[in-house]
This record gives sequence, C-alpha cells and structure tokens, in this order.
Amino acid sequence: MSENIKIVRVFIGSPSGLEDERRAAREIVQEVNQAHSEHWGCQFKLVGWEDTIPGYQRPQSLINVDLDKCQYFIGILWNRWGTKPDLDDSGFTSGFEEEFCRARDLVAAGSMKDIALYFKSVHVPDGLEPGPEIKKVKEFRAQRIDEKRIFFSDFAETVDFRDLIRNKITEIGWREFELHVPYEPGNSEAEQSPKQDTDDKAPVDTELFDHKVLDFLAGMSSRTRESEQTSAQEVARFRLIAASLKRSGNDDIYLGNHDANLMFRYRKEISFSSQETRALVDCGIVGFDHQNVPLWRWLVSMGNENKPFERVKVLAIAGNTEERRNAIKLLQIIGETTPELGAFFSREEVLTGWFDPETDNQTIDVATQFLSFNGTHEDIETIRKISKSSPADRKSNFLTIIASIKTRQSQEDALKFICENNVEKISDTFINLIYSIPSALSTDVLTLCLAVKSDGIRLRAVKLLIERGELSEIAAHNLLSDSNHEIRLLAVESFEIGNNPLPVDTVKTVLIIKRGNRGLGFLQSAETDSTYYDKYLSNRLKELDFDSLKDKLFEAGTFNDKELFALYGKFTKKLSEEIRQNLRDKFASMFEASVKRVENVPGLDTDYRTQVYQIWDFYQKKLCSGALAVLCGLKVKADIGLVRSTIDAMEIELSPELLAYIGKFGDWSDIVRIERLKPPSSSRRGLLDFSYNIFADEKAAAIFEIGRKRIADLLNTELSAPLRKSLAHVFPKNIFSSLSNDAIINELDRKDDEYRTIFSLRCVESLPKERIEVILDLYIERDTQRYYNTAHWLDLGASLSKKHANAIVRREMVRRSQ
Repeated sequence: MSENIKIVRVFIGSPSGLEDERRAAREIVQEVNQAHSEHWGCQFKLVGWEDTIPGYQRPQSLINVDLDKCQYFIGILWNRWGTKPDLDDSGFTSGFEEEFCRARDLVAAGSMKDIALYFKSVHVPDGLEPGPEIKKVKEFRAQRIDEKRIFFSDFAETVDFRDLIRNKITEIGWREFELHVPYEPGNSEAEQSPKQDTDDKAPVDTELFDHKVLDFLAGMSSRTRESEQTSAQEVARFRLIAASLKRSGNDDIYLGNHDANLMFRYRKEISFSSQETRALVDCGIVGFDHQNVPLWRWLVSMGNENKPFERVKVLAIAGNTEERRNAIKLLQIIGETTPELGAFFSREEVLTGWFDPETDNQTIDVATQFLSFNGTHEDIETIRKISKSSPADRKSNFLTIIASIKTRQSQEDALKFICENNVEKISDTFINLIYSIPSALSTDVLTLCLAVKSDGIRLRAVKLLIERGELSEIAAHNLLSDSNHEIRLLAVESFEIGNNPLPVDTVKTVLIIKRGNRGLGFLQSAETDSTYYDKYLSNRLKELDFDSLKDKLFEAGTFNDKELFALYGKFTKKLSEEIRQNLRDKFASMFEASVKRVENVPGLDTDYRTQVYQIWDFYQKKLCSGALAVLCGLKVKADIGLVRSTIDAMEIELSPELLAYIGKFGDWSDIVRIERLKPPSSSRRGLLDFSYNIFADEKAAAIFEIGRKRIADLLNTELSAPLRKSLAHVFPKNIFSSLSNDAIINELDRKDDEYRTIFSLRCVESLPKERIEVILDLYIERDTQRYYNTAHWLDLGASLSKKHANAIVRREMVRRSQ
C-alpha cells in the first residue's frame, strides 16, 4: 500500500483571528499522517489561503482554484465573519462565505465529498449586544441548524478543537480506506437501500417487549425521584431498549458507543432479552468500521452454536446502506459465501440487490471485494447476467470479481480470462496467487499477458518469459513504449541478453521518465527521473572485469559512486580492506584525492573545489551508506565496531544487508541505531525490490533478533509507532504466551489505534481462549481508561471457538493489507 499512497486534500476555511486553530489543524493532520497513512493508503494535505500561489487574478479566485481540487471542506468560525473578498460585486459578504457556498455547491455536484463546520464559543458580556460580525456568525450557525444537512460542532478552547479535528480527520481516513474507486456523484451515506421490498419478506416479532424488558421497565418506573440513584448501566440499558424498538416510518437509531461498551462490561450481571441482544448486534455491525463496539459475544448469544452469524446475513441482504455495507465486510472475514435466506432471498436476488444501478459506490466496492475473496464458481453466471444490464463504469468490477474467483480455481484459466477481457483491476494478492506456481503457466498464455492493462500481470509475465528465453524481439520492441518503466527496463535488458544491445541514445529515451515542468513562466524546467536508466548503467558496469571497472572509476572523476559501488559489489572480498579504510575516514581522503586530480585539468572552473564541497555532506552519506551495505554483506563479526561508528557519525540509509548484519551481530545498544536509520532516498528506493513498509518489517526483525531474550524490556523501549506495529507482526506466537497478563494489558493501552488492533489480533491468534477471557475481564473491569477497539477484538477470541477466531484473524489481517 505504501507504494500507492493517495493524496486526500482537505480545505480549511476561516476568517482571521483563528490562527491557533489553523496551526493546530496542520499539526493534527501531520500526526494522523504519521500514524495511519501507511495502513489507510492515503495521506492528508491540508489546503488553505496560506498555500495559494500569488498571481494576477483576484486573490479569492486563486484560493477558489485550490478549493476546487479538495475532497473535503472544514470551516471554522468564531467572533469574526470576515471581509468582502474583493472589490467587484461577487455577491458574497466575506471570503469565508464564498468558500463555504462554493464547497456546498461542489458537494451537491458530487465533486466534493463532505463538509464539517466548527464554531468557537463567543462570550458576550451581559447587557451588551453582539457586534455585527458576531451576529452574522450566529445567523449562519442558526441556518445550519435549520437545514440539518451539514455536520457542525462547538468548542471552547483550542485544545478542544484539536480533539474534534483529530476525530474528524481520523473518520475521513477510515472512510477513504474503504474506497478503492474514485468518488462519484450520487454516493450518499444516508441513501437507503432501494433493493427488494423487504417489508413483505422479513419476519417480525409477535410481542413488543418480552418479560425481561418489562420487568426492568417496571422496576425503573416504580422509582421516585427520592429513591436510590439510577446507575449509568441502567440508563444505558433503557437507551438500549429504545434502540431495539424499530418500525417503518421511524429513524434508524443505534445505541451509542459508550453505552454499548457499558452494556458489555456488565454482560454477566444482566439477562438481556433477545430483542436487546439483536439491538446490540445491530449496533456492533454498524460500528464495525471503527471496531469500537462489542459484537462477537452478542452474535454468539443471538445465534446458535452452528449458525452464529444469521443476523449478519440478514443485514447484508435487507439492512439499510450502512448496515449492509458493514455486514458484507463481516461476511468476508467470517469466511461466508454469498448469503441466502431460504425462501426469502435467493443467491441471485442478493447479488442483484447488491449491484443495483442505484447502489452507492462504497457498497459496490465492498461487495466487489467480498466476492473477489469469498465468491464461488456458482456466483459467476449470475455476475455475468448482472453485468449485462449494469452501467458501463461498473463493468470493470464484475470482470475483477470473475477473474479473482477463477484465480482460486485455476491460475491458468484466470490468466486466460484476464487476457480475453483485458481486466485491469487485479489486486496484488491475486496476482501473487496467479504466479505462485510459474511452471503451471504456459508460455502461450504468458505471451498473451503482454497486452493486458494490469501492470502487475504484464510485469510478472515479462519476467517469466525472459527467464524462459521466450520473449521475442518483436515483443520486446513493443514493450519499449510500455507505460510501466520497469517493464521497459526488462525489455531493454532482453536485448542485452540476446547480444543485440540498443543504442545508448535509444535507451536514454526509453528509460528516463519525464515528469513535466516545474516552476513558473521562463523559470520552468523539465523534471526527469533517471532511476531506471541508472539501473541499466549499473547492470552494464557489473558486467565488466576488475581492470575495466577500475578504469571506469578513474574516468568518472569526482562523482563516481555508480562505478565505485559496482566495483565494491562485484569484488567485495578482494577490496574489503579498502572499503574498511574508506569507511574509517568516511571517504574523506578518497574524495579529496579525486577533487585534486580533477581540478588540475586545464580549463576547469576555478571554483570547482568550492562547488563540489557544497554537496559533500550529501555525497558522503551516499558513499558511506552504499559501502556499509556492501561490507555488511560479508558478515564479518569483527566489523561491528566500524558499522556502529559509521552509523553514529552520520545519517546512514538503511539496507537489507545492514539490518541483517546488526540483527546477527548487534547487541541491546544497537536498537536505537536501527531506529535511527533513514529510509533510502527516492533514487535508491526505486532500484530496490521492496517497499519502505517491508523495511519497517526488516527493522523489526533485526530488533527482535537482538531483544528476543529481553521481550519485556523490548516492549518497554521507546519505539516509533510503525516499528512497534511491525514488531507485533513479527513476534512468534510463543512470545505472546510468555508475556504476563499485565504486560499484555500494558501493550493494549498504547495510544496508537492500529498497533492496539494488531496486538489484540495477535493475542487472539496466539493465546488459549480461556486466557483471552481472563485478559478481557481484567481489561474492561478496571476503572482506568479502556480502548474500545481492544475490547472488540479480545471479545472475538473470548466468544468464538479457537479455530473459528483464528480463521477470522487471518482474514482480517489480509483485509487490512488490501
């Protein structure tokens, strides 16, 4: 996911006087990006008047251009309405008003997704009338209340605003996490399912309340105001009963998160009616997006031992938009196939309802993912039938579903289908499955794959054809103009393998990426990326013998890192002492010698020395990082002191060789060094076969090797959130078993949501059901702060059988990786 980070633009509009809140919003966005962007696959960019580039248009028009590019609008108001945006008659009384109205129009047109407003409390002393600007703010707020269409909230101080904006940005982040297709008009959270007429089919209760509810209500109604104080859990249950009563014509209401968790805390003391249990299940399903409401115990209580998930199926079929969407997600991790309800709904009716032309795009996407992972061969014919009458922009979803289902049956048949239908959207999970047994794929089918839209399918096919020596020269020539530059590089290399190398100028044209112009007017300059061309040059250098490489190194002059790394990489043992010596003085002597040699060339700029030493710090780090990776590949334990001193002296870029070396030979003092290692620069990262996220996993693996005998100390060490999450992934199951209950609860109390979820899931996977029940009770029954998502996932392990819970954990881990 980290390789496909999407930018989500949020516009922040406000009059002057709210600088602290604007600053706080930017800080919160930065914090949320650092904590969640890798998992969500998106990064927030807060846009405001501060980001607008000056120009010759009216200032507000320039701001509006930035506003139009945003997906969300956040407005803040306090004691000022603002000034008129410009001299011409735009009809707006302030810049904020124009921004808000424009955002509202964009939402109506489907070009923007949502608006949120925040009002800072204004204190007007008794006896005084509010000023004209405050009056306008109050009128604006009253209008929003009357409309009941736009979310808004009040706050008193900046610290309160920080919490509100954090909650809103986090909510948007999870919403974007669900979306795998761009937002389209007509997608509304509040849309009700226009599918089958469920009133005639859904079974109804015969009594309004059963005796358990009536007994509780009688007890409550018999109290006087002077009687004992009513407890919080009794109030929560009263609200639960209200939420359990649903009829056509009323709003859908659900028990609030806090009350739902309160009911769960007192689950052993209250005998809930079936009606209440159903309301708790519905609340848990609707809250599954954030997994902060208990669910699993109620599902088991409501169902029977063999069929605990019947309510999930009902809501996946006949629920409102939100219920259905989350129920389908649950069916995916539960491992159910396409649901049916006996005589009420057939499988074909269910699928037709899910993919109705009026179904919102989020639900379509959720249903697509469900069928991709859980659909069966029986669903394919129905999917084909639905596809014929579906809008053109949704037909790609059906092709993705069929291809994914076929992948789980026959990889070659799946590839044939992908080629015949030019399927573009195939997830990495299914691409890896298709190519998991290369020998089962025929060369003829692989050749057909060269023309498909999916980059992943084409790339793997090209690699296999080259390995087999079956990529024809004509096919390779066609791939030189491929949209994917990694495929272009493979095509260029195939000509080298066939002893028919392309001219250097052609290779440059093929491999250097032109990204367009940067700057303004005559200052514009074309931006290029030579990553793949540099890789090509490195490959050619690796083909040279020792003497030829030495000559190339000399000819390269001062900046000879490509030649140097090719020489060191190919002749590491032979040059190991030279590598060590250069690392000891951080390449200072070698660089100075090359500068002296070059600056004596006649006609060279007299400022040459000054110019090259201006970038010496950057180049020095590059040399030391590359040389250290090569040296670590030798795996000589005696080099540990040199490795440490180099890391301590400067910012070193991490590499798999360096991490593996420190994991093997390092000690406790090296944990902080691993944490301090920098990700590779963009140019180096482009040449590697792994992402930054995998680097986090390899960092965690190295740290675990060092601390495997001091796990308690390791968990108490100050580590970044991404690294701690990766540790939770790499820990073997026996590590969780070895931890005390107190140590586990301490980890479940950490502030990072994603870490708590991962750690909870790993506990469910690794610990016996009886112990999870004990930890859950200890966690929720204490008086200190409790995190609801922790309780949600511990409840999974405590309520379901070990086999069933572990299967759900595995599927949830896969779902989170998509």
